Amino acid sequence: MASLPSDFEDYCHYYSKVNDGQSSSSGHNFRSDKQISKFQVGQIWAYWEQHANGICQCYAQIKKIEHQSFKLHVSLLNLCDNPCNGSSACGVFKLFVGKRKVLAANTFSHIVKAEAFGKKLFNIHPKEQQIWALCKRQEDAGECEIVEVVGTDAVSINVMSLTRVFGSTSVFMSPRTQSSTGKIVAIPRVELNRFSRQIPAFRFTDDCLRSCWELDPAALTGLHLVEPNQC
Repeated sequence: MASLPSDFEDYCHYYSKVNDGQSSSSGHNFRSDKQISKFQVGQIWAYWEQHANGICQCYAQIKKIEHQSFKLHVSLLNLCDNPCNGSSACGVFKLFVGKRKVLAANTFSHIVKAEAFGKKLFNIHPKEQQIWALCKRQEDAGECEIVEVVGTDAVSINVMSLTRVFGSTSVFMSPRTQSSTGKIVAIPRVELNRFSRQIPAFRFTDDCLRSCWELDPAALTGLHLVEPNQC
């Protein structure tokens, strides 16, 4: 695997620097979600890999865990239906049965809620209450915005755009948080390649930021974010 950007590990360890490894009502320790106790054989995880066009979100199934070195042996998932020839974050994936790959813990992002079809096929699509990066145009993975999935049906994924909280780099809010009617947009399933990556997120419950989302800074690396009204 090609090396990750020099600032990637800084993002991964952001919360251990500012919170000394502790989570609180005003911040979530995303690093704790990737402690060794969180990994189990058979789980599907998203991980980060450097490609020619930037950082991509890929998927793998945990096959073996080296507890002392905290390295994980995985089998990769390869996209097997890609009619739009775009992002590989959504669709039906097939488990690769060849040589396994060994990955370090800091390359992983989050556990994936994949729908299994037998032992080798997995369906991965945006689900309600997940946060995703949505590309502005279907044909490229350039400008994008952050959206919350608010509903799904057989033909579309319904999303609501989030805006960054002033003064923060990783806290976002929806229009309904601002006491206004949020605009729900239906993204046709034929445009699933516009969903470029899922963003691990924590929803605040305290009064000040109730219903706002804190996003994992590591998952924002390399994204060219624009305001919702530009998409």
